[in-house]
Amino acid sequence: MTEIHKILADIVSNKNKQIEEWFQNEYRDVNPMFFSSVDIRDSGSKVAPIDTNVFPAGFNNISTEDLPDIGARAQNFLDSCKVGNKILLIPEEHTRNQFYLDSLQALKKILEHGGREVEISTQDGLIQNGGVLEIAATKFIPDVIVLNNDFSGGAPDILKDIEQPIMPHLSYCWDSRTKSQHFASYQNILERFCSEFSVDPFFLSAKFFNCGNVDFQSSQGLDCVANYVDKMMFLLKEEYKKHGIDDDPYVFVKADSGTYGLGIMSVSSGDEIHEMNRKNRKKMHVIKDGMVNNKVIIQEGIRTEIQHEGSSAEPMIYMLGGKPIQNLLRINSAKDAFSNLNRSGARFIKKNLQNQHSYNIVSRLASLAAAKEKLI
Repeated sequence: MTEIHKILADIVSNKNKQIEEWFQNEYRDVNPMFFSSVDIRDSGSKVAPIDTNVFPAGFNNISTEDLPDIGARAQNFLDSCKVGNKILLIPEEHTRNQFYLDSLQALKKILEHGGREVEISTQDGLIQNGGVLEIAATKFIPDVIVLNNDFSGGAPDILKDIEQPIMPHLSYCWDSRTKSQHFASYQNILERFCSEFSVDPFFLSAKFFNCGNVDFQSSQGLDCVANYVDKMMFLLKEEYKKHGIDDDPYVFVKADSGTYGLGIMSVSSGDEIHEMNRKNRKKMHVIKDGMVNNKVIIQEGIRTEIQHEGSSAEPMIYMLGGKPIQNLLRINSAKDAFSNLNRSGARFIKKNLQNQHSYNIVSRLASLAAAKEKLI
């Protein structure tokens, strides 16, 4: 067990009551996210969230034996929100991805636990009558709408100005949300946590910068990206030397909005940005739903020391109400320890790891950061 994991293990073991009180106090001014998932990288020296998804898929990877307990926790959360028993679940549009369809059915079972009535409909099947949303074909009128669609291209008008509550709020769709805002929120919260429990926040975060007005086709704004890559590399070399880390630094350039592992590349110098070939420019230019990527974050790359049967892997923690409900391991035999593992070839297994205490703390901080994004 490395130093940061030992520190967190000691805190969890000896100060668990204080940790719970700290989180309870942090949630005084904001409600926890209903569902979220947190991707974590652990190099041994550092353990940090690298992405937080508030419209998670992959519920089909959750162990069947755990579904009743998760369902009960979901019902307790909904009861605490004082919403009714009828739920409209809005999924991604027009997908034939069988894994996603299986995930959707698993999520439906979770929401149905305890007797709630759940119907699934895309936006095409909905109508709005006097500010009340309903399913056109069945006249089903929900008490609450649960989104499992990040609406990268913008939330549809039919979901705006309606009476029923929407979870999560439309402001969390990718046309409004940015990764840079999320990680700024995370850094803010992390510094308070680390001050309270005497931890160096360097070991629990990935540094980042962000650039807007970028056009990968015309090369507009690439000087900003290249300059920040070089600045990040310089800072990381200094920080690694200061903290006794032997790893060679590198960075990920990511779309500031969006998911599915699209619009991501790893580099180690600004020159690599200017020398991108046409194929890579195209991959960075257009992301999910054909959206043009014109904002990026430059994020510290953290290699993963975790392997499963010889393949690179990383923890992915599913959250409900801001607390872990399932630990999965994303495994990708086609990628190395420095790569983005959220690509073709990824598979998932349920697995508790030696340093689970660290992943639970980090994922709780990241989910709290998501809940507080709009407050910074």
